[in-house]
Amino acid sequence: MIYQTTGIRSSTGETPYHGDHPIGGVIRPSPNGQTILLGVGDFYAQSDLTWSGTLGAQITDARWLANGTLTTLTTTGNQTVLRRLNGSNLAILEQRSYAGEALRVVGSDAAMVVVVVNNGTVQYYSYVPSDDSDGDGVQNTTDAFPLDAAASVDTDHDGHPDAWNAGKSQADSTTGLTLDNYPQDSGCWLVAHGSGGVCNPGASVPN
Repeated sequence: MIYQTTGIRSSTGETPYHGDHPIGGVIRPSPNGQTILLGVGDFYAQSDLTWSGTLGAQITDARWLANGTLTTLTTTGNQTVLRRLNGSNLAILEQRSYAGEALRVVGSDAAMVVVVVNNGTVQYYSYVPSDDSDGDGVQNTTDAFPLDAAASVDTDHDGHPDAWNAGKSQADSTTGLTLDNYPQDSGCWLVAHGSGGVCNPGASVPN
């Protein structure tokens, strides 16, 4: 182990998982130093480097916050996805998307900057952590549309809200939401998808 403040090495050791798990990418220790996250998405216990969990996917960068939450960056195609996770159960607390390939996430717990490369140019996006990203009074973890203040409930999880939030309408939607005419049935959402209030799932199936 190397003490970060002094550079003194007090002990040496290697993970017992030789060949069992890939090693690579960034190395991000937790604030208390007890957990180490690697770029391959795996967690290791600091004490003996035993494998302790996984994100299930590789990451480009990550940043632990003092409260134990974890911010990660991944890239799919030319889209960077930032996720802020609960440090204990890895539940998604917040998710944002940015155009470009992820490089780094830097800053403080109160405000960060997401650095990406987009069309050959380095770009910077401001990111302020929030448990209510759209400011509608509903926490991200229970808000079906955490980036759209016009709605927050989607009972059948088909991407169409059951109703508008109080004082909101379709004109307030920033992501083009339309109300669900069949909020209890994921196979239908338009009036034309059924008859007499009864859903016809076949009506929404592509030819």
